[in-house]
Amino acid sequence: MTKVTINVFDQDVVSVNGNTPESTVVTSRRWNGYFNIGTDANLDEYYFTRYFPKSGTYRFKLGHRVNNLDGILEMGVNKSEDTTNNTNIFSGLDLYASPQVNLSESFATVKVARGFNNINFKINGKNSSSSNYDLYWYICEFDLINEHPVLEEATASPRNGMELLASVDVTTGTTISTGNFTAKKYLWVQFYLDASAISFDWQFNSSTDTQTSTYSGRHQNNGIGASGQNSDYTQINKNVMAENFGLNASPHFGNMFIVNNASNEKLVTGHLVNQNTAGAGNLPNRAEFAYKWANTTNQINNITMLNSVNVSRFIMKVWGMD
Repeated sequence: MTKVTINVFDQDVVSVNGNTPESTVVTSRRWNGYFNIGTDANLDEYYFTRYFPKSGTYRFKLGHRVNNLDGILEMGVNKSEDTTNNTNIFSGLDLYASPQVNLSESFATVKVARGFNNINFKINGKNSSSSNYDLYWYICEFDLINEHPVLEEATASPRNGMELLASVDVTTGTTISTGNFTAKKYLWVQFYLDASAISFDWQFNSSTDTQTSTYSGRHQNNGIGASGQNSDYTQINKNVMAENFGLNASPHFGNMFIVNNASNEKLVTGHLVNQNTAGAGNLPNRAEFAYKWANTTNQINNITMLNSVNVSRFIMKVWGMD
């Protein structure tokens, strides 16, 4: 599980406007520590810098005090080194309460980009009944949501940090497209295909691409290549990718990984497995393939599957990251 935390003993805090945050252990309270803005003045602010290993939507939890001395909290996640507060977590969390509550929790969801991010705390005003601008908190946590999807149910980021760009689930058709999606530098394509006879191909950006004979590649079926030898099947100057390598047995499941730089030929590597004859006494088929698309102008932002017959089920997920 991907978790990013800040606690009361972290010393990498950066203060803004000359304020000095304070941290200490408080043994007389049920919490074991707190972190307080030092001057207790309006517009006090500080931030921590944390590395987030994956992009995605995080569930945020802040453990804090509510008190008749506390102010109104703004919080945000900000990739910039600019210390200006970004209020995309809490835009105005009123910490006033009477009587005092030492242990309270507040929650939010926030989208965070992979990389180093500043987590900002800022006091901006106070409740009219509050006597000061205090902020006491003991921990904050970011937990990545929906980190372990499966192909058919996935709606958010998988465990490798990629985000879902396109999703297809159909029960009929021979030409099936993702439609246009946001191009990313790295693409991971998962697909499941079920049809009575299979000979399927792939095209990238088929609705807008005017180039022909731009695909070439090699593959093996069950470790066997051309003419039953170990040498690969090879194809050059093709209009489609993976032409007729489908191992005509159904259903199929496959993965493709694509390096998707606009100014380079697109490199594709993949693996495929299909059921072959049903039952544990019959081995599945496998195929391994490596292809390239000789386009050095555009990123892939559309993937189309071309099949020889109507499918009875086709699922495709496209994940991506920069």
